[in-house]
Amino acid sequence: MQKFNWADVPASSDEFAQPTPGGYICRIMAVEDCPERNYLKIYYDIVDGEFKDFYTQRKNNAGIEYPIMYRSYTEKARGMFKGFLKALEESNRNFIADKFDGNEQQFRGMFIGLVLAEEEYLNKNNEIRLAIKAVKCCSGPKIRQGDFKIPPLKKLSPDVAAKANDASHVPFSDSSTAFSDELPF
Repeated sequence: MQKFNWADVPASSDEFAQPTPGGYICRIMAVEDCPERNYLKIYYDIVDGEFKDFYTQRKNNAGIEYPIMYRSYTEKARGMFKGFLKALEESNRNFIADKFDGNEQQFRGMFIGLVLAEEEYLNKNNEIRLAIKAVKCCSGPKIRQGDFKIPPLKKLSPDVAAKANDASHVPFSDSSTAFSDELPF
C-alpha cells in the first residue's frame, strides 16, 4: 500500500444521512418495460433539497442501482397509471397525459413528485429491516406545497414477522450460500 501522512487525513464516519419518509422532487433516470407482466420498472433519483442526487452518488460510489418504483398498466390498474401520467403532465412542460403514445422511454429525464415511506422486510438472515420506497406519485408542485400525506410504517404481517424469531427457519436450502452478520472477532 502506498504510504500516506495519516496525520493530515481527517477521519470520517461510515454513517451518512439517508432519505427519510417524505415528499421529494425526483427525476426518472431509466424505464424498463416488462410486457409479460404489464408493468414498467421506473428508476429514479431525488433532484432537489438535502438529498439531491443521493442515489446517483450511491450508484457512482458503491455501484448500487437506482431505486425502482413499479407502475402497472393492466386493465384494472389503468386508472392509477393515468394518475401517474397526470403527475408527469403537471410536473413537465410539453407532456400531455391524454396523448401518451405508449413510448415509455420518453419518461426518461422527466420530473415527478414522489412520496417515500418506510416498510419492513426480512433480510437473508430473517432479520426485520426497514426500506424506504416510493408509495405515491404526484406532481412536483404538490410536493413543494406539502400537499401530500406520508403513510405510516408498513409492518410485516404477523406470520411473516414471526419468521424473524424462528431460528429453525433457514432462508436457503443450501447453507453454503447463506451469509452471516456475525463478526469474526
